[in-house]
Amino acid sequence: MSEDKRIYFLLSQAQHKMSLQVDRALMQVAGISGPQAGALFYLEKHDGCQQKDMAEGLKLDTSAITGMVERLTKKGLIAKQRSEKDKRAFTLHLTEEGRDALSNVQPMLDQFNQHMLDKFGKEKLNHFCQVLTELMSLGQKGCFSVPAADNEDPSPFQS
Repeated sequence: MSEDKRIYFLLSQAQHKMSLQVDRALMQVAGISGPQAGALFYLEKHDGCQQKDMAEGLKLDTSAITGMVERLTKKGLIAKQRSEKDKRAFTLHLTEEGRDALSNVQPMLDQFNQHMLDKFGKEKLNHFCQVLTELMSLGQKGCFSVPAADNEDPSPFQS
């Protein structure tokens, strides 16, 4: 059997399978999803940020953050407060329950990282992280162009 070289397909499948596995484990230990854990970790480092800052930091659009903030607020893991600087805006804060959720999540993520290290070794894993970082950069710049129809804006994939 020949080795599959469909890069986009392989990346997509790997991401999907890993996300399912990690989400399942996060639900068991803390009742949250992977993206929600990411938001809590972001707030741990940027307590008092606004939703737009979180969206930028997590590379998500504002509508995705709005829904996530509402779900995390309902779960009691974060709190929204009216901004003292801009009364139209809210700041986001990690609650004690949110900190507890992170303390439950961290050992599971440490175990995941250790499993990856044991499976692939430090050198291979460092190289893989470097390649993923370069792919994210390439994704921002665009790696191919798609001709736009006469009535459409140019493709966001163009450099």
